Order: sequence, then structure tokens, then C-alpha cells
Amino acid sequence: MTPEQAAAHARQWEALAAARTGEERARAITEAQGWWREHARLSAAAGRVPAGYAAPAPQRVPSQQPLGVTPYAGPPSGPVPYGAPAYGGATPYPAGPPQRRRTSGCLVALIVTLVVGVATMLVIGLVVTSLNRVVEAGPTTAPTVYPSPTQVAPSPTAPTDPPTTAEPTPEPTTAPPMTDEEMFLGGYWELPLPDPVPLSSPLPRFSDTYADATEWFAGHGIPEITAVATDDPTLNCGFGYANSDTFVHAGCYQTNHRDIVFVWWNEDSTFAQREFLVAHEYSHWYQWHEHFDVMNAARLQGFFTDSQAWRDAMESDATCRVLSWGGYDATVAAESSTPCTTDGWYEGWLIDAAVALGVQL
Repeated sequence: MTPEQAAAHARQWEALAAARTGEERARAITEAQGWWREHARLSAAAGRVPAGYAAPAPQRVPSQQPLGVTPYAGPPSGPVPYGAPAYGGATPYPAGPPQRRRTSGCLVALIVTLVVGVATMLVIGLVVTSLNRVVEAGPTTAPTVYPSPTQVAPSPTAPTDPPTTAEPTPEPTTAPPMTDEEMFLGGYWELPLPDPVPLSSPLPRFSDTYADATEWFAGHGIPEITAVATDDPTLNCGFGYANSDTFVHAGCYQTNHRDIVFVWWNEDSTFAQREFLVAHEYSHWYQWHEHFDVMNAARLQGFFTDSQAWRDAMESDATCRVLSWGGYDATVAAESSTPCTTDGWYEGWLIDAAVALGVQL
């Protein structure tokens, strides 16, 4: 890793800290500090002094690097000494007066002094080498678990200091938060279906050609959609309309089951009604996949629950889209509980209708 890469990581954590509060902010600040310390260490190892630090005065040091890392409390505001403390050289022994005779005693003293000095340096070197092998763990974070819309994300694990050696440093594993659209498309909003799915009685065959609506979708080039038969109103919201007990068909699309449409029909329904039903629910699937921003904005701002005008516009958009595809019975659409009430409909009409109703995009 280079000092520039360490600095880039530190700035990423500082940016994340600026956008967070509480424990997440404290955690991000700690991460940033750890990376700034690593940046300083790498810069020193490369012979560079990080910006804002003063280079230490020339000094004689032992061959081993000193232990310890100067604690880092954020980007420095002025010159801060950086580097290892100076080690003074050993004071030389004074030489004895010149002698012309009896030099053997001086020679022995010199040899003893050299032996003691070398042994002392070897001991110091072994101690420093042993201590340098104690390496603190590099910065690691627990993987983020992305919540469903009703869950709260757990606080990530606090980071540790970066290593003090030149060994490879693990990259931070915490990714930036996902957008709502990424979570929706990635299946993070999904809820499990009950097993078995409630159904009062089996549905009649969809048509002479298709046994059920899932086969109909596959036959029309839409194999990713599964049609689930149910008359449970918690899944099939079509039963939430007034006089639903008189319906001969009902359907629903929910974002908690991204690639599923819930359908129901009885013996009194016609093939034209069943075909319109599944196409209409697929049109709701299309709204969320092609116009996610406006649909999600309306959801977050309470329009789905508090605005009948929005709900009517959304249903009208879905039916008008079905009729624009061609091949569907306009009379069946007009007599349904969700008719197309928009003259001159066009793809994108829903966005303009949402803005006119006050949805903030």
C-alpha cells in the first residue's frame, strides 16, 4: 500500500463521518484516524514527510526502527515532529597516553572493551527485533447487514489501529450505504411467503392454452414473473376494494415480493378478464422497475396511504399502459375497478401526474 492509498481511505472515512451522527460518526472518525496514522507511517517508510509534519533533525539511530506509533488525533494544524526519538551515540573511551613499551595491557583492555560493546549491541538488537515482531492487527470492520424497511442496521464493529510493519494492510470492507432502488432490486425488501399460501379453493384453469398465469407470463416472454393464486387480502390487496365479495377476479402487486403478482379469479370470470387482470398487475411491476424514483418518493411521502388522488392516478396509469400494448379488451378495462381515465396517455405521464399532485422528486 502507498501513502496516497492510505490517505484516500482516511478521506473516505472522514466524508462518511460528516454524513453520520452518534456511534456511526464516532466509528468513522476512529477509522479515519487509523488510516491517517497508517499514511504517516508509510510516508516515513518511503522517506517522505506527510504534509503538515516537520522533518526531524539529522540524528544517529540504531539500525532497528524504534517501537511505537505516535497517537494521531486528526489532521495536524501546525508542524508536528514526526519520527523516532533520537538515540545518542555511545561516548568514546579516551585513549591512554602513548607508550613505547608494555603495550600488551592496553591491547587486552581494548579487546575487552570491544567484546563488551559488541555483546551489548547484540543484546539490544535481539530485544528490539523481538519487540518489533509484535504486530497489532490491521483495521477491519464487520460486514454491513442491510436492513429491510422495518429493521434498523446494526452498528459496525469499531476499528483497530493499522499495523506498524510494512505487511499488506487489509482494505476496509464497509461499503457506502445502498440506495432504496439498489435494495429493492437486490431483494433486500423481500418478505417470505406463508407456507402454504392461503387459498380458499383451487382456481379454474387460466385458459385452454395456459394452465395458470405463470405459464401465460412465460408464454409472453416474461419468465421472471411468478403468479401466485390467493384470496388472502393481506397478500391480494385487490380484495381491499369495496364490494370485493362481488368480484370475479382480483389482483395485487407488492414491493415486498418483487417478482410476484397475486391473482385470483372464479368460474364466472372470462378469459378476457383474466388476461387483463394479470397484464394490469404486471403493469404495476413495470411502474416500480421503470419509474422507481417517483413510486418510491410517493411511498416515502405518504401518498400511497393518504392520497386517493395518487392511488387513482397510479391505477389509471397501469391500465392505460396495458391498453397501449394492444390486444386487450377495452370494455373489460373500462368495467374494472381500475379503469384508464386519462385521455392522451403517454409513457411518463405518471411522473407529471405525481408532480402535479405534490410529490417531491
